[in-house]
Amino acid sequence: MTTTTAPIDRQNTVPGGAPPGRRGHIGRIVAGSLGGGLIAAALSTLVLVPGATEPVVTGLMLVSLALGWLSLWHFARRRTDQPQAWALVLAAAFGVTGAVLLALAPGEEALAGAGWLWPPALVVLVTWTVTKARTSLRSGSRQVLLYPVLLALFVVAIGGFYEAVQGTRGTDDLTATGQLYDVGGHHLWMSCTGSGSPTVVLESGLGEPSAPMSAWIAPAVAADTRVCVYDRAGYGRSGPSDVTTSGESIVNDLRTLLEVAGEPGPYVLAGHSTGAVYVRLFADAYPDEVAGVVLLDGQSPDAMAELPAYPAFYAGFRRLEALAPTLARFGVARLATGLVGSDLPMPQRAESEATWSTPAHFRTLRDEIAALPESLSAAHDAGPLGTVPLVVVTAEKDAQDGWLPLQDALARLSADTVHLRLAHATHSSLVQDPEDAAVAASAITRVVTAVRTHRPVTQVTP
Repeated sequence: MTTTTAPIDRQNTVPGGAPPGRRGHIGRIVAGSLGGGLIAAALSTLVLVPGATEPVVTGLMLVSLALGWLSLWHFARRRTDQPQAWALVLAAAFGVTGAVLLALAPGEEALAGAGWLWPPALVVLVTWTVTKARTSLRSGSRQVLLYPVLLALFVVAIGGFYEAVQGTRGTDDLTATGQLYDVGGHHLWMSCTGSGSPTVVLESGLGEPSAPMSAWIAPAVAADTRVCVYDRAGYGRSGPSDVTTSGESIVNDLRTLLEVAGEPGPYVLAGHSTGAVYVRLFADAYPDEVAGVVLLDGQSPDAMAELPAYPAFYAGFRRLEALAPTLARFGVARLATGLVGSDLPMPQRAESEATWSTPAHFRTLRDEIAALPESLSAAHDAGPLGTVPLVVVTAEKDAQDGWLPLQDALARLSADTVHLRLAHATHSSLVQDPEDAAVAASAITRVVTAVRTHRPVTQVTP
C-alpha cells in the first residue's frame, strides 16, 4: 500500500495565517474593517465625548480609523490567503498620531505648524499603500472600497496643505481700520469712528466677528456719535486667550479693552443675538458705566428652559460644531464659506468669510458654545436695568416657537422701554440686510438721543 500526501501550497500560506482550505471572503473583511473604523470614529466623537476639543476629536478619529486598519490586517492574515501587511503600517501611523494628539493636546500654534508636515506625509503613505494593495489585494473590494477611502485621504491631504498655505496669510484680507490692544496676555482688535457721547459699543452674535456690525450699523451710528466695534478673543483680528471662554471672560475683556483704548463711558451697548447676553452681563457688572441698552433680536437667558426645541438643538449643535475645527484643518471651511451667500457689502463680506474659514475661529466657537449654558445662567441671575433706556428690536419672520414671548420678557427689563417688532425681518437680516440694519441703527441712535437729552426713550421720536 502506498500513501500519498497532498502538496502544501507554500506560496499562499503565511506563518500564523489561514490554513489551506479555510479561506475567508477578503471583500467582506475589507468592508467590515473600513466600515467599522468609520462607525467607531463617528460614535467616539459624537456620542462618547460630544463637544470635545479639537485634539480629542481628531485624536479619537485617528485611533478609530487605526483600529479599522488593524482589523483588516489581522483578519486578512488569519482568515484568508491574502495577507495585507500594508494595513498594519497604516494602523501604526494613524494610531500613534492619534495617541500623541490625545496625550499632548497641542494648541493652535502647534497644530498650524504640523499642517506643513502631515499632508505630504499622508500623500506618501497613500501612494505607497496603493502600490502595495495593487498586488496583495486580489479582490473587487480594492477598486470599490479601498481606493475610494484612499482617494478621500489624498483629498484630505491636499486640503490640509491648502489650509496651511492660506493660514500664512493671517489677517491680510481683513482691511478695516482699527488696531490691536494688549488686554493682559492677549490682544483684542477694536475700531472706533465718529465723535460724541455716549459711546456706542456693538456686540456681535455667537461666533461672529465684528464684520456684520461694521457693515451697515456702525457707519449709520457714527454719523451721530462715537461707535466702537471689536473682535472678541479668538475671532477676526483678535488673538486667542488662555482664559477659558465664558460670559465673564468676555465682559472682563471688553471692559479692559475700552479702558486701554482710552474710550471712556458712558456707553450705550447694542448686542445682536447672543451678543445681547454679554450686553446684559456687562450692564450688570458695570451699571454706572452703562447709559443705555439695545437688544437686537437678543437671545433670552431663559432659552434653555422656555424654548421647547432649544435644549435638543443645543445638544446637537454642540456635537456637530466640535467637529468643525478638525474639518477646517482639512480646508473644508474655506470651501463652505465660498458657497454660502451673504448680504454684507465688501469688504465686510470678505472679512467675514476669511474669519469663518480658519480652524482657530472654530476652536473659539466650540469653546463659546460649550460655555453658553453658563453664560445664559449668569444672565438669568443678572438684575433688571432699572430706568436705563432700553430698545428691544424683534425679528418676527421665521421666529422659532416660544421666541416672541421671550422677547416680550426682555422688553420688561427696564421701566423705560420701547419694543419694536419687525414682521418682515429675520434674525440675521437685522445686521446683514441694509433696510433692516437701518432700523437697528435707528433704534441705537434713539437710545443715544434719550441719554443726551435725559428724556425717556418712549418720548424720543425715531
